[in-house]
Amino acid sequence: MWMLLPALLLASMNIAGNNLALVPDMIILYGAPVFTTLVVAYLLISSMITALSAWMGMTAKEELFVIIKQLFAFAGKRWLALAMLAISLPASALTGCVFSGSIVYTVFGIPSEWAMLFSLLFFWLSSLSLHNWILAIAKYLTVCSIPLFFIVGMMQLSQTFWQQTLLWGPVNWTLVFAFVGYNTGGIRPALMVEASACLSKKGYQVIGAAVLSKLIEGCFTFLMALVVYSADIMGPNSLLGLAEKISGPLGRTIFAFFLYGLFLNTMAPAMKVNIKEVGTLLGISNGWSTLITLFGIYSISQCSIYTILQGMSVSGLLMIVLNIYTAYRLYFKMSRRN
Repeated sequence: MWMLLPALLLASMNIAGNNLALVPDMIILYGAPVFTTLVVAYLLISSMITALSAWMGMTAKEELFVIIKQLFAFAGKRWLALAMLAISLPASALTGCVFSGSIVYTVFGIPSEWAMLFSLLFFWLSSLSLHNWILAIAKYLTVCSIPLFFIVGMMQLSQTFWQQTLLWGPVNWTLVFAFVGYNTGGIRPALMVEASACLSKKGYQVIGAAVLSKLIEGCFTFLMALVVYSADIMGPNSLLGLAEKISGPLGRTIFAFFLYGLFLNTMAPAMKVNIKEVGTLLGISNGWSTLITLFGIYSISQCSIYTILQGMSVSGLLMIVLNIYTAYRLYFKMSRRN
């Protein structure tokens, strides 16, 4: 039973823009057939990739950056930086600009372009110190927002669930790889490997806890998508539309602050990692790395969501290949050592 608490903690740490913003909005754009895609992406492939990451941490008892350096020498650092940025930059554009900017526009009425730029700069300034009072508040908002959205979702489903018929359509592989990349790419493999390394004394139970956390997260995401589908509301940030439907404009505003706090809690460390990895990849100073990162994220945010997801689909597939290859090289190295 000890696996349940770490699994819940890991699941709550991973719940971010894709779970509460991107996936519900995709239900609006694509309809019920996306549910098949969600099962494949979140409950199958993401669980397997997470199991591989957990196995690497348990086996090597080192951070991912150390493992990559040991397996691929110094060139591995740049390959890892490229793999992380290929997912993290477009994901940051969606969470840190598109969806966060939509919240600022909804609450304050600021034009979307300026709202997105404000959110991006705010997240960057918050990332300069990961121990300030703003992020402390964001952590509390994150802790409260997950059960809050869960309760509201259950309230909605209790009224409409039995009136709905789900259509299990064909798998949309573009969305599958985009979701997998968003869900298990970027900085998340590094966090999973580090967490598994810390718990390596538990042996293979660590992998069970990691997979359980991904299943919990996948079920929560599926629930949020089902809530949006059953409520027949519009996006972007369709869950805010659900809050307004249930509790009016005031409820929507309160939910907006909780959701923005969750985005801030994930975007501040992501911005720090983005800037560091851009500097590693290009071999430039922190100042230039910051400017290039901000410009890159904002530029990506000006593309359509479809275009961003297509790019993330390619990078998500490459991330899966890199993860499998790294695990294979580590297995081969450990076998020779034994």
